[in-house]
Amino acid sequence: MGGEKRRQGLPALVLAILYAGAVLSPLALAWSRGLEPAGFVTEAATALGLIAAAMMLAQFVSSGRYERISGRIGIDHSMAFHKWTGRIILILVILHPLLFALPDSFDRIDVFFARVEALLTAPAYLTGVLALAVVIVLVGWALLRERLPIPYEWWRACHDLLSLSAAWLAALHAADVGTYSRSETFAVLWPALAVLATAILIGAYGFRTYRMTRRGWRVASNEHLAAGLWEITLEREDGDRRPFRFDAGQFAWLTFAPHRFPLLDHPFSIASSPASENKVSFIIKEAGDFTNTIGSIAIGTRVGVDAPHGSFGLAGLDADAVLLVAGGAGIAPIMGLLRDLAANGDKRPVRLVYAGRTPNELVSAQLIETEAGDLDFRRQCIVEHAEPDWPHQIGLADRACLTGALDGLPTDRAAALICGPGPMVAAVSDTLEQLGLSSSLIRYERFDYAGGYRSAKDKRVTMAFRVVGAAILAIGTVFALR
Repeated sequence: MGGEKRRQGLPALVLAILYAGAVLSPLALAWSRGLEPAGFVTEAATALGLIAAAMMLAQFVSSGRYERISGRIGIDHSMAFHKWTGRIILILVILHPLLFALPDSFDRIDVFFARVEALLTAPAYLTGVLALAVVIVLVGWALLRERLPIPYEWWRACHDLLSLSAAWLAALHAADVGTYSRSETFAVLWPALAVLATAILIGAYGFRTYRMTRRGWRVASNEHLAAGLWEITLEREDGDRRPFRFDAGQFAWLTFAPHRFPLLDHPFSIASSPASENKVSFIIKEAGDFTNTIGSIAIGTRVGVDAPHGSFGLAGLDADAVLLVAGGAGIAPIMGLLRDLAANGDKRPVRLVYAGRTPNELVSAQLIETEAGDLDFRRQCIVEHAEPDWPHQIGLADRACLTGALDGLPTDRAAALICGPGPMVAAVSDTLEQLGLSSSLIRYERFDYAGGYRSAKDKRVTMAFRVVGAAILAIGTVFALR
């Protein structure tokens, strides 16, 4: 270990251009055929169908699992884009048949419903109807993930199978009945793209299985840190001296024996420094399903490790001071960053805001101070509820708390690393911007992707998504108007 690993992934602008190009390529091929347009509404319906099918296939590489593609923009933004495009696909696949059913006159509503019925019941359109049904179920399945009373592993397996089914059905539908698909190029293109999507999914599981089994790891210790909070340290198995390089703040996908297959893996932030040689630790909270049994994992248990992942950390940030903000289990990557700053003898002032619900849920102040070593370090622990003898603050990581943490720091040159629950992350990010920190020096990682809590930075990212979507829609409109 040791040394900063160069970030993988493509710049956001390059990703946007590549995505738009991939999604619009079937439309470009259709345009190149030179067929006589069938009218604006019909051509618009065709354009939406081609774009939706291409977007379904692109979903297989937009989930944030491929570091060489999206590693630079981070898992938060990758997942946000994946979810956003999923909803757009649902809208497009619903509009696609409805536009075909529109009558010439809006007062002929009976004709519209008759056409919709015909489209939904005609045997020739069965693959399209099934694709529509699967997409509706798939998006609903994703939106309800937090509320479904099933293990996450089963949810993921069903999500993958539904995604693959939707891609194949859409490809078969486009190849069978598409006006522009009646050519040798399209006859090969759609099945080839569906095969490619299948290969990507299977290959990803195969490659990650290889990554998880080629390195020998076992549990060296499993220490109870606080209420429901454990620190598991892994070490190399005997004789394995291959280097394991990562950046402080990144995360790993772990599977514990006897199950070492990627479908059963879970993401955990690395809580150790890259300087810790052939050991790596994770601070894990009991939060449901698998993690409720984390304290019972025995020393010596073999572990599959797929890492490193993520762009959370100080790499690439030019700052004169560092503010670390952790909420609950968000202390895991924050502790990794603190340990790494100490290991490297960083001379910058480092401040920590550590928030939780009650004192017994926090890692001990003594451990934090020990890990900070000789840093120019100051911490603030704050909880929502505590006994009168609690020596630290009571409340939230709000404006007053953050203002105190930033006291004496050059706010325009301070980097902020935030990790914790979605609502806290969004609120802290917005407050820090209001206090003068540059958005480019604020990075965060949240432990939930259910949405609903968006920072100003999130909203700017969503606006970028909309710009890409608007550009794709504009070209689809030009196609329909030609």
